[in-house]
Amino acid sequence: MTDNTTDDQDARMRPFVDWLTELRKGAVAAELTQKLHELVGAVQATGKDGTIQLTIKVGVHKKTNALMVDDRVAAKVPAPDRKSSLYFVDNDGNLVRNDPNQLSFSSIRAVDSDQTREAKRA
Repeated sequence: MTDNTTDDQDARMRPFVDWLTELRKGAVAAELTQKLHELVGAVQATGKDGTIQLTIKVGVHKKTNALMVDDRVAAKVPAPDRKSSLYFVDNDGNLVRNDPNQLSFSSIRAVDSDQTREAKRA
C-alpha cells in the first residue's frame, strides 16, 4: 500500500456544485431545479414522498486522454389519488349511471319545503 497522504492534502478539489452548473452548459442544473420545484409542489399537494435521482456516468474516451460524462435526471413525483366513479352495467354490457334493475318513476315531483313556499310568497 502506498502513502498518498501528501498528494491528497495538496490536491484542490473543485466543488461539485461548480462542476454541475457547467455540465451541458448548465442544462442539467436547470433541469434539476425544475424537477425539484415540481417535486416540492406535488409532495405538498399529495402528502406523499417523492425523489429526484441524478446519475452521472464517467467513461474513457477512446484514443484520447479525455473522459466522457453522461448524465440522467429521473424524478418520481407523487401523483394525487384518483377518485372512483360508480356505474351499473346494462343488459348490453354498457356502463350506465342509473341502475337498470331499479324501476324509474316519471311522475315524481319535488315537494316544496316551508322555506321555498315562503320564498315564493314573497
